[in-house]
Amino acid sequence: MEEHPSYRNTMTKERLAIIGAGDFAREIIPIAEDMGIGIAGFFCPDSSISDSIVFNESEVNYSDYKEYYDSLFIGLGVGTGRDIKKRQKIISFFEDRSVEFATLIANSVKLYDKKLIGEGTFLAHNVVVSIGAEIGKHNIINTSTVIGHDVKTGSNTCISPLSFIGGNVEIGDNVLIGGGCSIMQGVKIGSNSVIGIGNSIFSDVPSSTLIMPKI
Repeated sequence: MEEHPSYRNTMTKERLAIIGAGDFAREIIPIAEDMGIGIAGFFCPDSSISDSIVFNESEVNYSDYKEYYDSLFIGLGVGTGRDIKKRQKIISFFEDRSVEFATLIANSVKLYDKKLIGEGTFLAHNVVVSIGAEIGKHNIINTSTVIGHDVKTGSNTCISPLSFIGGNVEIGDNVLIGGGCSIMQGVKIGSNSVIGIGNSIFSDVPSSTLIMPKI
């Protein structure tokens, strides 16, 4: 498997707006720039996201978004299940308005087929995505995580750094997997579940399950 050369110079859109201005948003800026994507600015939404919101200190109506940016990325980091829910609310808001989302992939990522990476997804440095794996929309696959063969993930799932996802694992929507977790081959993780840091999962996890961190 060769090192993935990123999507450098493959996007016709050049102006990227990022929702969020915290640490995760800062982390993705150099990856976008490495791909030849310019940063147009930042939205800082509160819990009551609406059609009119502050963009670069100016009030902007989303229906006029093409005047300000060409594509959008949800740059809100995930530390809890509550963060996942907030991300899903924002994703749904923009999908209903047919906004184009950017897919951001670090140039150190190794993967077999970029066509199997969903819109709006972020693959951080040194991620490995093996053959046949399908990564859904708006996922965060964080640093040095390994995704095994034929894995399938749903939408808005976050896999934290240094995790291992075995072959043929299925992960639902809105799932948070903490750092350093291992999900063994063939396991199914139900939607809206949270797997705390450091866990090794050997059997299926029902939807809306909370597994506390392994300390």
